[in-house]
This record gives sequence, structure tokens and C-alpha cells, in this order.
Amino acid sequence: MIVQRGCQTTRPKPFFFKHMKITVNGAAKELPDALPLAALLEMLALEPGRVAVELNRRIVRKADWPSTVLRPDDSVEVVTFVGGGSH
Repeated sequence: MIVQRGCQTTRPKPFFFKHMKITVNGAAKELPDALPLAALLEMLALEPGRVAVELNRRIVRKADWPSTVLRPDDSVEVVTFVGGGSH
């Protein structure tokens, strides 16, 4: 789209998504900036009822996942609970 104002013709600035780098279970990931923790777990296709999450060495309560926003250089550890055992 080109916009004309008076004698000037301007083009809108391109829109770029900002990205950040975090660590998830020891692996570097590049994700959209200001991503909520709940969205990260959804992207990783993890079932919320079967995981515990630590953010920067602190446990995050499940109720806080939607409001916990990830920041650049955060470290996330996700532990998946697996059922089973011996008979």
C-alpha cells in the first residue's frame, strides 16, 4: 500500500515480529517476544496436567502459566510425569 501525502509518497514500514532466545530443557530456542508460558507449553504440545515447570530455577504454579511472560535469556525446565511402575 502506498500513501500519498501532499507531494510525498511514503510506503508503510514493514512489520517484523520480534524474537527472543530462551533455553528450554537445555536447548536454545528462538520464540516470539513476550510469549506467555502457557503458549510455550502449547507450542511444545505438552499436556498441562502431566507437566511441572521451572522458570529460572523457580517452580511456576499452573494457575500462573497464562500470566507468566517469558523474557529473553530465560531458562525453562519442563518435567513430564510418566505413569507406570512395577507389578
